[in-house]
Amino acid sequence: MTEGPYRFLRSWRFWVAVVVVWTAYGLALAQESRSFAEVTGETAWPLTRYILHAIPDVGMWLWATPLTIVLARRFPITRSRWVQPLILHLVFAVCVALGTAAGTFFLMSWWLSPPSRSLAGYLLYQLDPGVFVYCGLVGLVHAMDFYRMYASERLAAATLRAGLSEARLQVLSAQLQPHFLFNTLNVISELVHEDPDRADEMIGRLGDLLRESMSGGVAEQSGVPLERELATLKAYVDIQQLRFRDRLDVSFEISEQVRAARVPHFALQPLVENAIRHGFAGHVDVVRVHIQAQPDGDRIRIRVVDDGQGISGAERRTRGGLGLRTVQARLGQMFGGDYSLELKSRTPRGAESVLSIPFVHCGSDGSHGDGAATLQLARD
Repeated sequence: MTEGPYRFLRSWRFWVAVVVVWTAYGLALAQESRSFAEVTGETAWPLTRYILHAIPDVGMWLWATPLTIVLARRFPITRSRWVQPLILHLVFAVCVALGTAAGTFFLMSWWLSPPSRSLAGYLLYQLDPGVFVYCGLVGLVHAMDFYRMYASERLAAATLRAGLSEARLQVLSAQLQPHFLFNTLNVISELVHEDPDRADEMIGRLGDLLRESMSGGVAEQSGVPLERELATLKAYVDIQQLRFRDRLDVSFEISEQVRAARVPHFALQPLVENAIRHGFAGHVDVVRVHIQAQPDGDRIRIRVVDDGQGISGAERRTRGGLGLRTVQARLGQMFGGDYSLELKSRTPRGAESVLSIPFVHCGSDGSHGDGAATLQLARD
């Protein structure tokens, strides 16, 4: 009986609350009765006498209150099932009201003096307020239980959303890691027989990338500092420059103001890869790629510019492969709809990717545990 919805009966806090509430009610009732006697010109007794008269009534509701709560939870009124519980509670309300009134009558007869009315008259006199108190307690219990259920469902929904969001990030990271991994392995396979030294160095840089891709920051919804993202990007750029040598020139222009800003991890690498791949698509001798990150009011503007063949309107619609789609999904996870990613041609040739995101500062403790090792890549 004291398990589940009835475990409150074992709580001393519940009983203290019941005693305090009904004691306060008894004091208020005594003061009201005395004030009414003074206003109507009747003989006003001392306040203590009115308090003594209120004790039997309060004492009866001290046991009736837990009983009412138990009945309210035993027969809850719900949207799908309310007729039978409602009828039962009306019957219980009359029974509890008459029971408390009868108990009060006999207690008052023993405590001070019997009421001026007969027992039957006193029962009818106390029936309405007793039913009102019972219904009020049942309504309060239902309101508290509904609120508890609503709060529990909201917490469960929030937990589910967080779990789904984390799962989606894990899926996105699983998509992104094979994306650059397989592309790099293809490059290494081309060089392993032609230039073993370069292939060996590329394998080392690929190891740096793999360690970073398996770190906790990839699937972290709050992102990583831009400086860490740039260090990861530098490892990727090193691999590409080992492949193309003097045919690829990559430069960085990063404002010191934005290095601590948060960005989705591996958000820049697909943009740079896109620029390199499509830059060489026009069979040019040298491709220059420029990465720029600057503050733009309360936002950050990141540009990846190449001087390749550029893109047409049709190509702009189809140029975003798996890498760019994954970047957009990761941006959506972190910023919702508050970001923009635009691909456009430049004059006289070339293309650029322009990313605009909110400036979210990571703070003094925003670095991650393995970020120091990654940042070392940028200094090598």
